Amino acid sequence: TPSNPERDSAPIASAPRTIEVSAAIAVLLGANAAEAAAQALQTLRTADQAILVGKLTPRDRSLLIRALSSEVTSRIVEEMNPEDAAEIAAFLAPADVADVLDLVSLETAENVLQAMPDEEAQSARNAGITAAISVLLEADAPDAAAHALGVLHPVDQAAVVEQLHDELRASLIRTLTSEVTSRIVEELDPEDAAAITAFLAPVDVADVLELVSPDIAADVLHAMPHDKAQRALEAMANSTDVAPLLAYPDDVAGGLMTTEYVAVLAGTTPAVALDGLRLIDEEHGDIPTVFVVDLDRRLLGWVSLRRLALARLHQVVSELMEPAVSVTASVDQEACARLVGRYDLSQLPVTDEDGVLLGVIHADDLTDVAAEEATEDMFRMA
Repeated sequence: TPSNPERDSAPIASAPRTIEVSAAIAVLLGANAAEAAAQALQTLRTADQAILVGKLTPRDRSLLIRALSSEVTSRIVEEMNPEDAAEIAAFLAPADVADVLDLVSLETAENVLQAMPDEEAQSARNAGITAAISVLLEADAPDAAAHALGVLHPVDQAAVVEQLHDELRASLIRTLTSEVTSRIVEELDPEDAAAITAFLAPVDVADVLELVSPDIAADVLHAMPHDKAQRALEAMANSTDVAPLLAYPDDVAGGLMTTEYVAVLAGTTPAVALDGLRLIDEEHGDIPTVFVVDLDRRLLGWVSLRRLALARLHQVVSELMEPAVSVTASVDQEACARLVGRYDLSQLPVTDEDGVLLGVIHADDLTDVAAEEATEDMFRMA
């Protein structure tokens, strides 16, 4: 535990009874009698409680804090500096931290959150918002709950939705727009996203999945009950982009790829290619890689936007392109992850056996695969 001169130099009240209680608490915690230690602590003044807690070992402090009520802990937190209070928060679950900070002043709560690691602080904030949204939903105010959720980042929206009980989650999901739900779906694992779709009719599921990339839509449909997935797919306007992806297992290139990519013909001039790319950029955002294909859509290579922009007027794209590293749709995900890492790719093109470009795998979608493989290698070495 980091030293704190102000805390370490502050003497616990010298009254004999206070010293005796402190000694008793140490004995009780040593015997794992945390509930009894918590009761003994509450016989002291709040200021002395805070000093004593600050002087405990991390092990004893953990036992004691988890045995205290939110009310008692909040009063101790009010007596501490934010850094010491943040150390206490580290021993509690996010929901318990939220309960404690709910009982202190807004200034104290914000100071403690700022002293906590970013991820832990955000988890505590999310837990507090989850509790507030739960209250609104239980009060049959789903529109207000949806508004409260809407101020969060999609990552935090997903975390809040996951923490809700099924009945409350159903009420909230049915109130959200397709746009908001689609952003939440993009942040969830396919199985968790499929669990959300259980609260929606197939046509509403289709409206949501039309707004996510085809690969995510396919993953969610894979995780849904077959009959409902089929009805949702039939209702999707872009079903022809999604349906081919359903033919592949999730752990091969075909199951990881998306059919949304940018490609230009080899005989195109840079000026014409850039005009087309400007339209795509307005609709889809950044373009990481431009692939080059022939008239049969066979992959020939790739070209950067910089090379297109600096090309001479008489040149064509085929003169500017670089060879492309690619895989066929049946290649397993570990091999894909190794290629992306080895060649530092942002996108890995996927072709059929004849070299026709089918889709691309985004490097971000292989991050977890690479981490799992590294872990497996470590255990093999051990």
